[in-house]
Order: sequence, then C-alpha cells, then structure tokens
Amino acid sequence: MGELVVDTDLLIETGEHLGFVAREFDDADRYAETVADAVGDDTLADAIRSFANDWKNRRAKMQESIGNLAELTTAVGSELQSADDGLASSLEGEA
Repeated sequence: MGELVVDTDLLIETGEHLGFVAREFDDADRYAETVADAVGDDTLADAIRSFANDWKNRRAKMQESIGNLAELTTAVGSELQSADDGLASSLEGEA
C-alpha cells in the first residue's frame, strides 16, 4: 500500500505566505503612485500610472485566485494535521 507523507507545517506556512502575496496586491496601486511620484520625469510617471491602471483588472483576478489558494492551502494543511492527530490519538488509545 502507498504511503502519504505530507509536511503539514510547510503546507500551512505556504498558505500564510500566499496570503501575504495576495495582500501585497492590495497595495500595488499605492506602490505605483509612490514610484511615479519619485521618478522625477512626467512622461515616465504617466507611463507608470498608465501601466498600473491597465494592470488593475488582471491583478484583481490574480489576487482573488491567490487569496483562494492561500485559504485552501492553509485549510488542507490544518485538516490533514487534525486527521493525523486524531489517528495518532486512536492508536495510542489502543496500545
């Protein structure tokens, strides 16, 4: 029979990191505006603002997907850990 080996701590941590990435997407407009203000050239600043605006819809879709993946990854890690703890507890009770 096959053996399933899952590092649940790593799975949960990965979900947390994905959540951080999703939150960073929230701040992208502010970052773009800060960069545009700092470049010192109006043409370049306008290009940065234009790019940020054009990228807004795609970024929103990616942010939603990454946020969902973060939640699912964390939930799977937690559920697997809980199931493993339950099985371990059952085996200890039989001993």
